[in-house]
Amino acid sequence: MSQHNKYAFGAIGFVLGVGLALVFLVWSFPGFRNPTYQQDRLYNAKNIETGEDNPVIRPSFWEVYTSPTDTYAQWIMAILSIVATGVSVWAVWLVRNTLEETRAATKAAIDASDSAREALGAERAWILMLGQSIYHGKNAIHNDVVYDELIGFALRFQNFGRTPAINVKSVCTMRIVDERHTIPTVEFPPFGNDHDGSTVGPNAIFSTSSVWTDRSTVDAIKRHEKFLYIFSMIEYEDTFNRTTNRVTNCCFSGEVEDHVREDGGLDEKLILSPRGVAKNTAN
Repeated sequence: MSQHNKYAFGAIGFVLGVGLALVFLVWSFPGFRNPTYQQDRLYNAKNIETGEDNPVIRPSFWEVYTSPTDTYAQWIMAILSIVATGVSVWAVWLVRNTLEETRAATKAAIDASDSAREALGAERAWILMLGQSIYHGKNAIHNDVVYDELIGFALRFQNFGRTPAINVKSVCTMRIVDERHTIPTVEFPPFGNDHDGSTVGPNAIFSTSSVWTDRSTVDAIKRHEKFLYIFSMIEYEDTFNRTTNRVTNCCFSGEVEDHVREDGGLDEKLILSPRGVAKNTAN
């Protein structure tokens, strides 16, 4: 039984209890119903003891519980009091039923809202990290410097939602440190309105811009003499809420390992491990 039902039944029980107590008091004590009854009994006892004539006659059952002095107005009031008690009990029952119906309607509204929210979550755009890529460039130029070989890293993301992601903006950066457990801090500034975004359809895949380093640094990472961290943030809008920017940000530690191809050739493979999220000030 719910707490509300306990209160309703408690109120009904209280009203019935008071009514029964009043009925018991009136019908069990004639003097309460007819104040002259006790005095009449006293006179009747004295006349019997003294032998006087015309003793007071013991009242009948009906006379005990009624009074000759009762008026129609008093009887009407008594009957109306009984009716009012019944109406009060009925009103309490109606209020209890109304509360039950209101509570059921409220629960149905909450369930409908939760269902709509779940449906919206399933339909809207969701951009999540899918994988990573490694690139090699021979005799490449980076920041106006010519390198014999540059190695680039990029992250791939996918829209796992059922509707397009709008105004998608992405940024990727890396940090190389000398200590394995020294996780650097990166804070991405807001993209700004001058940064045009793209539209990414459902199930579509896109990559961030690549971050580059030279061969000697990558070899040091492979020997565990230096340690790589890659950070990325994706900002986008979904078609259901154009006023709020959705943000996906991430931080990975990376290792570069040699990988033998099926033809016997040698490739390098970037392996990432999640290390939390990148700090951002986009919102």
